[in-house]
Amino acid sequence: MVMNSFSQMDADLIAEQEALWTALNRFLNRLTSAEWSHPHGKTWTFADVPYHLAIFNRLLVDAIEQGTAVVEPEAITTLAELDAWNQAQFARRPIGQTGRQAFDTMRSSQDALRTLLHRLLDHHGPQVLDWPVWLPILRVRGWRTLRLALEYNLWHQWFHFVEAQLRRDNTLPHLPPSLVERALNFHMELSAGAVTPTRQVLRWTLSLSGEGGGEWTFYVGDGGCQVEPGAVDAPDIRMETDIATYLKVSAFALQNPMLAMLKGQIKVQGLTRVGQLQRLFAVNPDHVWPPMARGAAVPAGE
Repeated sequence: MVMNSFSQMDADLIAEQEALWTALNRFLNRLTSAEWSHPHGKTWTFADVPYHLAIFNRLLVDAIEQGTAVVEPEAITTLAELDAWNQAQFARRPIGQTGRQAFDTMRSSQDALRTLLHRLLDHHGPQVLDWPVWLPILRVRGWRTLRLALEYNLWHQWFHFVEAQLRRDNTLPHLPPSLVERALNFHMELSAGAVTPTRQVLRWTLSLSGEGGGEWTFYVGDGGCQVEPGAVDAPDIRMETDIATYLKVSAFALQNPMLAMLKGQIKVQGLTRVGQLQRLFAVNPDHVWPPMARGAAVPAGE
């Protein structure tokens, strides 16, 4: 695939997807037969991870192939609906599938997505990345550019890869800093949609150290939440930690946040408002996640 006609950002996105697949596949290939059955959270095993990632690769392949011909677009608006959707996908899993077989299924799905994407890019050039595809899930639901869909898929794979390696090795995967930065930026955009609508006003600056880390400020108010890269002067809360600790505490329930603060792994300014922050971002299975504004696409003729 010739990349000299692509913007640097688009070329980086495609290269980072390949880098992520290489690292993910290397990690999963190291798992022993016994490790595939080890617990991965409350209900999963490690064998569930590649099967789940294969589902999303195939979801994107189907979205690209269907294009604007989707008849009844599916829309998943809450975590409860997402959980039911995931359960339905796992119910289709071949009975007795081993972890190694799930891994092979995932690699086949990677090949399918890679082949389709390269064929389209070779034939049509970088404009393909602006084509509309339908995504059904939470913050990215609706008509999206293929570029945004690829960003989402990269984040989703990165997210589960990081969790798996933290659970197994208690370390972050070694990935290009630009890839980690892209994934974290997307993660923050998604996280802003978790806030329950409120008239409360809060500015929270989050600073993450480590390769690919950075700073983000969440603005809560006017019934929603927005996030922007960078810090602000005198936020209501400023939180400093490393990438691994942040994800262990906020995403994977691998570490108690209070214990992390007591150990000095999380430093907080504005401690009296942390309780308010926790309530705003508390998991609500029935909360309707607002679609993000970025990456919207309008099908031709609409």
